[in-house]
Amino acid sequence: MKNKEILKTKINVLKAHEGDSIIIETYDIEKNKYIILIDGGPRQTFKTTLVKELDKYQRIDLLILTHIDNDHIAGLIQYLSSSHADKHSFGKLLINAPNLLKCNDNGTQISINEGIEFEKIINKKYPNLEIIGKITSEIELKLNLPEGIDIKILSPNQAALDELIKNWREIDFNKEENTQLSSTELKAKDFDKSFKKLAEKTTSEKKISRDFANASSIAFSIKTIDFHGLFLGDSHSSIVTESIKNKYKDNLPVKFDYVKISHHGSKHNTSNNFLDTIECNKFIISTNGGKGRAKHPDRQTLAKIVSHKNMQKEKVQFFFNYPLSKIEEKTGKLFKDEELKFFEYYEINEITT
Repeated sequence: MKNKEILKTKINVLKAHEGDSIIIETYDIEKNKYIILIDGGPRQTFKTTLVKELDKYQRIDLLILTHIDNDHIAGLIQYLSSSHADKHSFGKLLINAPNLLKCNDNGTQISINEGIEFEKIINKKYPNLEIIGKITSEIELKLNLPEGIDIKILSPNQAALDELIKNWREIDFNKEENTQLSSTELKAKDFDKSFKKLAEKTTSEKKISRDFANASSIAFSIKTIDFHGLFLGDSHSSIVTESIKNKYKDNLPVKFDYVKISHHGSKHNTSNNFLDTIECNKFIISTNGGKGRAKHPDRQTLAKIVSHKNMQKEKVQFFFNYPLSKIEEKTGKLFKDEELKFFEYYEINEITT
């Protein structure tokens, strides 16, 4: 008699340059495979990664566009407008885009209004796609997921979504910063400060009105038959913290198997208040080191995680989707040699939970 197959959730953190693109391959209670695609990275991710990685799937059950920043949406624009996407069927799309928010109650009809390029592609090629919009942490969405798969929306809140809609026409989706590579001789910002000092440092969060694209980012937890994960997009730490306190109030801190750190490890998006609400020792960082003036991850974020009291049961593990040496070409050297004993790190794309 054959041994029963053990089904394990897999997380594929694609090489999406400075952006995010993640495939979650999991199973429902009936052992049916369920595929989730989160974001598509910047434009160049289409040719370098998306075509190859998505070719193995006939169906994408759930497509989540966390927010409309170029390094999350542009690769999807390229992919969905190409013939490569024609071989897939798609289940649901979760998105906060103003011209796609005018769905009827069951979410099966989309607005004919023209908006950004992504919206035009959805209107033209996928008129029957089930679109779920107006996504906030304050509304109980009826996602109708298979039994054994549960998703809780933790960001944005209504204020962040309102700010996105208000500023929609002011967004320049084609804005690209010039890549400025640092020498490997350089050290990351705050390299000379100890992890202990950095962990105690308070960094102010950007105001929603000045950072409405990231503040509107969809962040969610997902629980399956074998896995509990937290995927934060580029969300604001304060919004996620408040949502976790509300949705998990009787089970704090919440234990997660993996956490995808917000905004590629930016110091503005991970606070000690947020870390107070979770318990985890495995953290995913999606970035090749950043672009232009935005270099990620930040030493302060890594120090806060490693030093936090909730992360002391086991040694913290960081999972980078690019080699650390490539990341440090842009950020400068991130770690002192003596700091490496406080955590472990892996350079890996496919993670089996």
